[in-house]
Amino acid sequence: MAEPTKVVCEACQHCGVIQVAELWCNDCDEGFCDECIKNHQTFKILRNHSIISLTDHLKISDISVCQTCTEHNKKLESFCQQHDQLLCLKCIQSNHSKCDNIIGIVDAAKGSKNSAAIFDLDEDIKNLLKNIEQGIVCCYDNGTVINDEEHKIKERINKTREEIDKTLDQLQEMLLSELTAKTENEREKLDKCTAELTKKEKKVKEIREQSSKIKEFASETQVFVVMKNMQHTVNKEKDIMKLKLSSIPKDLPYLKINSELLSWTQNLKTFGEIHIETQSNPLPFIETKVHQAQLSIK
Repeated sequence: MAEPTKVVCEACQHCGVIQVAELWCNDCDEGFCDECIKNHQTFKILRNHSIISLTDHLKISDISVCQTCTEHNKKLESFCQQHDQLLCLKCIQSNHSKCDNIIGIVDAAKGSKNSAAIFDLDEDIKNLLKNIEQGIVCCYDNGTVINDEEHKIKERINKTREEIDKTLDQLQEMLLSELTAKTENEREKLDKCTAELTKKEKKVKEIREQSSKIKEFASETQVFVVMKNMQHTVNKEKDIMKLKLSSIPKDLPYLKINSELLSWTQNLKTFGEIHIETQSNPLPFIETKVHQAQLSIK
């Protein structure tokens, strides 16, 4: 709809005169100036038309009031009380020729502003808004519940992770402690073996030193006697060393991961699953008590 200052009297415009409209005829669906509305009301057929101020018309101008039949594109002129349906002349001829309770739309509309039907419509709208409102509240409430459940699930996931980490940390610490103990034990064996070999080394070096001195300063008889004794000692040490060299500890640590843990890490594809559980808790629909299905026509 145009701005109020641009609504012109269509009767004047038809005569080539531009005049601002002050009133509106709902039946003619046209604007009229003060002078033309007087002429409009002089005709008997137009005398009962609904005339309102242009200001009031603009308040409802954005509400679609179609008085044309959508099926036949003809003006709606009648009302079938039997089928509660607005009719054009074509509708009557094609589908309502046998209906007895057909009256003019003007007669049907009398008292409609204060009828039980308009009261029922108002109640329907009011209750429908209540239903929508409770639906919106329910959506907000459900959203809050979802947020709460999301927070709880996150806490449970984090707690589960902490428990897994704690268990793995404990198992890791136990394994590292076992590694330390066993490698320390092997090092002690090697230290003991090294000490024994060092002692043997010192003894053999003493024999070597004695052999050098005896060769240099003793007589041949002395050398012969000492050599025999030394050879006996050296042979004995050789036998001992053969056994010793074959028994030097060489036990290396190696790691064997628990097969269950390996299977767990290899086969584990998800931390868990999130499911949506549908809970059936329909809201009660507020129904309107119907006072009268159709308009009261007297």
